[in-house]
Amino acid sequence: TGINGYDVDTGQPVFENVSVQGSVLGGLAWDGGSAVYVGSQNQIHRIDITDITKPFISATYWLGSFIPSGVAYDRINNRLLIGTWRQNALILSVPLDGPNPEPVVLIDTSVGFIDGVALDCNGALIVSAHSDCPVSGGCLLRFNPPFGPGSVPETIGQALGNPGDIDFAGPRGEVAVPEITGERITFVPIPECEPSLLFGDFER
Repeated sequence: TGINGYDVDTGQPVFENVSVQGSVLGGLAWDGGSAVYVGSQNQIHRIDITDITKPFISATYWLGSFIPSGVAYDRINNRLLIGTWRQNALILSVPLDGPNPEPVVLIDTSVGFIDGVALDCNGALIVSAHSDCPVSGGCLLRFNPPFGPGSVPETIGQALGNPGDIDFAGPRGEVAVPEITGERITFVPIPECEPSLLFGDFER
């Protein structure tokens, strides 16, 4: 599988075909600087883009038996937050400060098959899930920090049609949720997050 990069202002390619193992990707995140993180199979790859013309995989983090499905970069704590594709899905944390980053379970959830994670303007973790939601269909949950095994989420979106990977749109103060069923993108407002062109404290 190849990873391509594009300029968000012009839509022009800036790098192409950085090869990663696996046929299905499980999330993308940017650290706001020199690294892009890509989930694939039971791994997270760090792509170094210091020289945008010569990107390369500079590290691979192994997740054991966990399959990543949604990756967010937590800039405040310099760690990756990773959703998992399984019943009773987990949120993993991979701290990036040490020499040998190892995944740890950050949050136990009761939902199944997380497909996206993102951080909002307050550092709350937004999660899209396919099953075992409070109502039928997929859902969007928000976990407020500090995170822990017993964190209780708030449901902020429900009856979603197989929600995919998500992102927080800071300029809009909303979470963008692609719905596979219905082939549409739904924008879910976050009441505490006012639209801001200067958003950048967390994932962006």
